[in-house]
Amino acid sequence: MGSDGAPGWPLMADNVTRDDLDALVEAYAEDAVMSVPEVELPLQGRSAIRKLFEEQFSEFPDGRMTAEIVVEEGANLAEEFSY
Repeated sequence: MGSDGAPGWPLMADNVTRDDLDALVEAYAEDAVMSVPEVELPLQGRSAIRKLFEEQFSEFPDGRMTAEIVVEEGANLAEEFSY
């Protein structure tokens, strides 16, 4: 977290709720690895992560997320959310 108590990393839930696919994907490093419960293998790379979110935005156009728990440690972020 920043010194003002605000998260130092854009929250996934905020970007999904704003329907901002570009901001959502840009928050990930080019070589990011993302684990998602409904996907068998971890997603590797920004393009794979973008594809997942494109599919979710298409399937759930009115989808909204609420961050329940956010843990940030250096360049790593874990976020638990309700959808």
